[in-house]
Amino acid sequence: MPELPAAPEQPLAAVVRYRVMATATVRSAEDAQSAKLGAHPKGAVVEVAQESINADGLQVVHAITPPPGATQGGWIKIYTSKGKQLLERLGAVDDAA
Repeated sequence: MPELPAAPEQPLAAVVRYRVMATATVRSAEDAQSAKLGAHPKGAVVEVAQESINADGLQVVHAITPPPGATQGGWIKIYTSKGKQLLERLGAVDDAA
């Protein structure tokens, strides 16, 4: 039986870490037209609390880690519309440590 895609605006059971694979723009909302809050540089690790699909059909995540120079996190695409990978999932944050 095939797996169903994740539902839009799906909160995660636990905070998940992602590694930034290429400079990733952080926006105030899920859509590409929303205000830019900043960008995470390649190699950074961000913590994510929510996943969704934006109006363009691209998977986006809500990072709680603010980009350099910002005071809040925001939405980041996992892949660009041209297929370039911006984020790589590392796994859940271990709160017990």
